[in-house]
Amino acid sequence: MRSFMVCASRGHFPRARLASARTPGSGVDVDALSVRDPRSDLLEAVGEAVPDLRGLLDAWPASLSSLPDPVVERLRATGVFRMALPTDLGGMEADPLVQLRAVERLAEMDASLGWYASIGSDGGYYASFLSPETAAGTFAADPDAITAGFVEPAGTAVPAEGGYAVCGRWPFGSASKHARWLASGCGVQRQLPLPSPGGARAP
Repeated sequence: MRSFMVCASRGHFPRARLASARTPGSGVDVDALSVRDPRSDLLEAVGEAVPDLRGLLDAWPASLSSLPDPVVERLRATGVFRMALPTDLGGMEADPLVQLRAVERLAEMDASLGWYASIGSDGGYYASFLSPETAAGTFAADPDAITAGFVEPAGTAVPAEGGYAVCGRWPFGSASKHARWLASGCGVQRQLPLPSPGGARAP
């Protein structure tokens, strides 16, 4: 059985601090990036958003199960959701270490911000596995679109006319409330198991 991921249009975690984004021998020291370096644009935008994000979070109860809409929109304005997307699709195509530092800065304030930024920017990585035409149709019109879901093959997909018939239960889908695209991992079966005499499908 092979696996694939279905993309369909359509939390709040304990506070934590991520490790430093500087890696010996990587050739990129994100702390030393010049403000004239285009890779610094994302970090500058995130830094400028911190006071706004802090004020927005303070105005909302901590018991919420997801980030408030105004917080997500302020995150979107930084470009963090397109930081991994290729430039030809309107993304930043930022260095992975720059992406990590952006997530780190957000998570230092609130872990949910870092988690949302990390999950919501996954579309940039998914685009690399799509045909150029599909990637453009999915992301070019809205490079800031949030992608969410659960990519492990927890569902089942059966070939059907025009694509696949999908069924399953995915244990979580962080950021799905604000996502334009949901990714649902599936294992592909060429045909469903035949029903047993009692009516239930055989394993």
